[in-house]
Amino acid sequence: MALTLPTTKYVPKYGSIIRLAPAGRTIETVTVAANEKPAGTSFDDWETLGCIEAGTVELLNEAGEEVHCFNATTGEWDVKQTENTDATTRLRLALTLQEVTPFLLELAYAAASVDDSTGAYKPGSLKGGAVQGWIKVQTQQGTELVSVLDLWVEVRLSSAASIANRTEGWKPEVEITQLRSALETGAFGTTS
Repeated sequence: MALTLPTTKYVPKYGSIIRLAPAGRTIETVTVAANEKPAGTSFDDWETLGCIEAGTVELLNEAGEEVHCFNATTGEWDVKQTENTDATTRLRLALTLQEVTPFLLELAYAAASVDDSTGAYKPGSLKGGAVQGWIKVQTQQGTELVSVLDLWVEVRLSSAASIANRTEGWKPEVEITQLRSALETGAFGTTS
């Protein structure tokens, strides 16, 4: 994908949508796992988390080891490797969504599964109140594709308590933490 920059003088208004392929579910003939990613050619079996109203991206840096080596010429200790030389970096997305999807309601009540025919579920049965899986975040300006991001993540609600605020409506806030997979990808721009 070639990077296409906006050429107009107005500030572009971007729109993003996020979808989740939960771990263990069969989607597009693939059993979703860190080493098995659905292509994302059809979103029929993906969970729609909804339209993103606002969001932040935080870098989680896990420092490596600082290494000092003695320099016989100067008689001093030189820094051979800083904490950042072999640091690992992961992403954490904090998003405010514009809608409440059935999947987000399941997450709010930590329902591991819901009976399709009756709607019955066991509250608190989702271990840790979080789901692992693949997310696909697609950002556009109008019909122009700005970026696509595929990450292996853990998804949890960051403010489930605000569900009680019915006067203004509930805008779910989710926290998405990158777990790592060799299959993660990102692309900027529109296909040429």
